[in-house]
Amino acid sequence: MSFGSRQRPARVWTPAKVRTYLSTLLARRSWSRQGLLDRLQERGVPADGAQAAVADLESLGYVDDERYAEGWAQARAQRGLGARRIAEELKQKGVGRDLAARAARESFRDVGEAARAREVALRRLPALMARGKTQAPIRLRTFLLRRGFPPGVVSGVIRSLLGVKPDELH
Repeated sequence: MSFGSRQRPARVWTPAKVRTYLSTLLARRSWSRQGLLDRLQERGVPADGAQAAVADLESLGYVDDERYAEGWAQARAQRGLGARRIAEELKQKGVGRDLAARAARESFRDVGEAARAREVALRRLPALMARGKTQAPIRLRTFLLRRGFPPGVVSGVIRSLLGVKPDELH
């Protein structure tokens, strides 16, 4: 008999076990409603039991998509991402489109998106300049766009830092 032929018995998910598992997840970090439901589905928890457990935690205030989205957006903005990318990440995590867009916009309330893009560009620029001054504006543009900053903001940052107009980047 080989070790690989043994199968574990299917786990029985009682409401108490589901709640304990969810409490463990939520103790580590914040989760969106959909993120928890997806995680429970991966673990083989029946859909009705998962829905009930998550709804129960929502009613108690332990699961709150708005609070989750605001925290996620703020953290990602501080790491140098733009509103577009933040909103997209939130949608991938199961947050509704409107809530994701609003949380992404509000994450730039204290420090504007243009100022954040400039900070990110200033950190990245020395490495890009070292790789070649002629390609630096193009690489910086691509970098900032990938980070989720809008094209208008990216053009303004490049123009202010390098004196290059957007139509000169082709």
